[in-house]
Amino acid sequence: MKKTARIYFLLGLLAYFPLNAQAGSYTASDSSSEEPAYVKEVEDKGEDEILSEMDKPEEKELTFAEKLELFNNGGKTLVETRDILRGRVADAEGKAIGEVKDVFVMEGGFLAGITANMGRLSLSGDLFLTPQETGLSGTDIGYGINLTGKQVKSSYDSIAKGPPDISGGKILSAQSFAGRDVTTLKGKDFAKIADILFSEDGTRAEAALLKIDYGPVRNAVVAVPIEALTFGLKRGRPSFVIDSDRAAETLKFALAQQGK
Repeated sequence: MKKTARIYFLLGLLAYFPLNAQAGSYTASDSSSEEPAYVKEVEDKGEDEILSEMDKPEEKELTFAEKLELFNNGGKTLVETRDILRGRVADAEGKAIGEVKDVFVMEGGFLAGITANMGRLSLSGDLFLTPQETGLSGTDIGYGINLTGKQVKSSYDSIAKGPPDISGGKILSAQSFAGRDVTTLKGKDFAKIADILFSEDGTRAEAALLKIDYGPVRNAVVAVPIEALTFGLKRGRPSFVIDSDRAAETLKFALAQQGK
């Protein structure tokens, strides 16, 4: 009788506690809840699209020599500084609200920002517009920002005025490059900068157009990747230095071009 009673007792416990119960707290999943976002994304894209994305090769960083070839043989469209300075500024609604006055470039070619005249909004003085503060980006007419004209007016007092501080020499006006000397690490004259060339959307300085007179190379004009130059100030004026390895590669390329 005792064994029988014990069996009934155990059966009662099993009936009370389901077999899939676990120790501790447990939250059951709701089968009617929405599927995770990544599941929907996979379903929406479809198998072919997913496989094609998986097959995409990773973008490889071009070498200095490859960029020299690309920039000088028509493989990439580059825009002169004067054309960038003809651009206008569009607001978040696509309306032209200003004109580009100058473009400021950081060492390495990154866009620090632009100065723009906002006379179309009846605002005096130039504003300094940056990607970080105003969402500055390239557009068909020049540049665009993520503020409407009304927002620019209401935020006028908080937006930086005039050009940025260039006392360290690591941020320079695109207009300050032309005619400047480029020297080697030993201080020898290597070339003069004829222009700065930008990406099509104006958001990056890609190359310095150098007129080279050094060693066996004379009067050669070469678009050299901007990262080859170290920015600085010498006696308060912009100065540019090219390291030995990149100077040698540039000379080799220029000689090959002259021999064609």
